[in-house]
Amino acid sequence: MVTFSVVGMALALLGVKSGVSQINFNPSKIYEYRHGQKESIAGLSAYLVNWSSKIVIPLVLLLGIAQRKMWLVSLAFAMSVLFFGFVNSKANILFPLLVTFIFLGVILLKSSTKFMLGVVIAILVIVVVGEIFNVNALVGLLIRRALFSGAMNLSYYMEFFDGYHLYWSNSFLSSLSDYPFEMPPGEVIGNWLGEPNNHNAGFVASGFMQAGYAGVFVYSTGIVVVLMLLDWIASIGVENERDNALITSIALPQFLHVSINVDFVNALVTHGVVFMLFIVYLTRSKKLEKNDR
Repeated sequence: MVTFSVVGMALALLGVKSGVSQINFNPSKIYEYRHGQKESIAGLSAYLVNWSSKIVIPLVLLLGIAQRKMWLVSLAFAMSVLFFGFVNSKANILFPLLVTFIFLGVILLKSSTKFMLGVVIAILVIVVVGEIFNVNALVGLLIRRALFSGAMNLSYYMEFFDGYHLYWSNSFLSSLSDYPFEMPPGEVIGNWLGEPNNHNAGFVASGFMQAGYAGVFVYSTGIVVVLMLLDWIASIGVENERDNALITSIALPQFLHVSINVDFVNALVTHGVVFMLFIVYLTRSKKLEKNDR
């Protein structure tokens, strides 16, 4: 009930703020529509859209697959397409596909560890095949975007913010100190490099940006605490490998996102890490309650 309420409120707010005329289902035109929709995806809408597209819809999809209920699978994909139309972000389509790939992989290999090892081996095979057959586009997309871009952005952030830190003036401490830039940090780095790209970065780079090495330590400790909480929640009422696979599939993309593309503090609330913990706890505690009857 909670999950569908979140999706319903998100769609209602998007419909009111952007209107039907701003819906676009053509992938080639997403950048034409995205700029005009920034105001509609702000405030409460931003929270609800992220929670819906990255947690609720993937969870509904996986429950449909696990329980072999095609109407749930169809509903999840329909909601993903609808959010894509409103938000014009490929992530709304890619996230459900990613969690499905992880879920089926863990189920097939019967181990999260084996799945991760298989992913590493697959990456190495793609790199070798790309080099042998000179498939530079494939290797470039995989290595540059998925692996090296985060490391490059880390070096940019450490160079730019060396000796000068924000101390969360762009976040929850904005009332105590003024944010010195007119653009978000990712755009500031892009402007510094003379590029139009938004150079977002993961928790290591953003932790250094906020408070130097102390910020990296604080964010790393926060990641460990979240992982410990998730491990504890996952132990509640787990009956089989399917339950572990479902939790892994929902959580892993979140941590990949935090590692590569988003500030840890923003990830906790705006991007739904805390909401993810709440939903996973809710599903586990309900199963335990059902088993005790």
